Amino acid sequence: MLFKGILKTTNKPCVYFLVSLMTAGCATQSDGFFKRGQPSDPSRTPTQAAQPTLPPLVTTDLWKRIGNGLQLGGHEDELAVRGMVQFFAGQQRHITDSATRAQPYLRHIVDNVEARNMPMELALLPLVESSYDPFAGGGKRASGLWQFMPITAKRFGLNNNEWYEGRRDVLLSTRAALDYLGWLHGRFDDWLLALAAYNSGEGTVDRAIAAAAAQGKPQDYWHLDLPTETERYIPKLLAFSQLLAAPERFGITWPRTPDTPAFVAVELPARTSLATAADMMGVNMQQLRRLNPALRGNITQPGGPHVLLVPANRADQFQTALAQVADKGRLQWVRHEVKAPESLSTIAEEFAVSLADLRQTNALENDNLRAGQKIWIPKLPTPPAEPRAVASSKSSRSYRVAAGDSLWGIANKNGVSVAQLRQWNNLSARSAIQPGQTLKIIGAQTPKPTTTYYKVRSGDSLWTIAQRFDTSIEQIRRLNKLSAKAVLQPSQRLVVDSTGPQTVYY
Repeated sequence: MLFKGILKTTNKPCVYFLVSLMTAGCATQSDGFFKRGQPSDPSRTPTQAAQPTLPPLVTTDLWKRIGNGLQLGGHEDELAVRGMVQFFAGQQRHITDSATRAQPYLRHIVDNVEARNMPMELALLPLVESSYDPFAGGGKRASGLWQFMPITAKRFGLNNNEWYEGRRDVLLSTRAALDYLGWLHGRFDDWLLALAAYNSGEGTVDRAIAAAAAQGKPQDYWHLDLPTETERYIPKLLAFSQLLAAPERFGITWPRTPDTPAFVAVELPARTSLATAADMMGVNMQQLRRLNPALRGNITQPGGPHVLLVPANRADQFQTALAQVADKGRLQWVRHEVKAPESLSTIAEEFAVSLADLRQTNALENDNLRAGQKIWIPKLPTPPAEPRAVASSKSSRSYRVAAGDSLWGIANKNGVSVAQLRQWNNLSARSAIQPGQTLKIIGAQTPKPTTTYYKVRSGDSLWTIAQRFDTSIEQIRRLNKLSAKAVLQPSQRLVVDSTGPQTVYY
């Protein structure tokens, strides 16, 4: 269902265009980077001009709080804005879906926009850019909530590697986007021009202004000759702000979103998988995935920082569980590259890890793997279940679930794995435990420490091996009594860890 609208400028002939529900917009690198007196540090945000403001209205709903802080009014009569309002007023489902996706991130975005005294319309910009989907786009295209292009992301300090995509980092991408928008406002001294430059680049806006000046035309946004996408971009944002300011007038309902923090940033003692963290706090892994979309492999980076965003109502439980983990190695993992003819079951057998743990850790929808695919394997896996012949009634016992318990915490206390608990008690990955519930535990035991080995390959160095196993060069040298001048040889067998509960040959 598409609507024919009219392009923004009243000084041009009327041109008809189709407005799509798909979002269109990105933070674009400009070819006019050193024009118009730009500062040498593009990541530095200029101080916003002081504006007389009234005390904020007390509200318990974030959408109402945004509506109270709108500042870019006065363009309601522009034909392009009116057309966008008319179109999106008929798209309740699109607004509901987008607003629902926004719930984990909206409070953080609103707080940061407000702290910088910026127009609250900027909190709606991810609605235009990505429909509040942090997984939108990727690769060489725009990506994340704020749809940064790779070059612009690098310019504003959003890194990208095998484990981490900064454009999808909820905290850092929001800071970078507001840094960029604030800097653009300081450069053009106009919020609509700043938004146009955010979409199409500073150079594009510079050239449009120069062309308008040469023709003796006004040089505001509404009179510039800009790319079609940019001509639709600002009207879409202003239309959403009108629908938010007066939803009853347009028959629109915004899903109520409590004005309370949705997440807390928790520092971890070591590299940690989302699967482990989810079990520790008793939440669905997909909930953590939505809060931590920057983690490519569902695990924190080898070199850190080891930080997770966790649901605010589970943060205390997670901190308590972390404090109870005496062996920090239980939170460490090994990267494994699949080779033909390996399968998930053969890898699980080789590393003595359950299939269920491998599926959950790597968020696999099925057991199909391809050569070259990289998966995470617990470096210190929990012991496998005892053979059925040994698991008699005498080796079984019961555990009564207490308030605040999680499957991970129970497994950790009893020396078994979460996968074992689920198997013994017929619990699916989505099953939740309740206080007072009785769980069956079979043959719990503490794993015996052994040694982890690595067979040196051609091209290996102590640095690459240390990175792979999340250890240090000094530790490998100490364990193998290697001097500083020692040279590695292909097929040489190294000890990389002497405290694990199993022997791992990689």
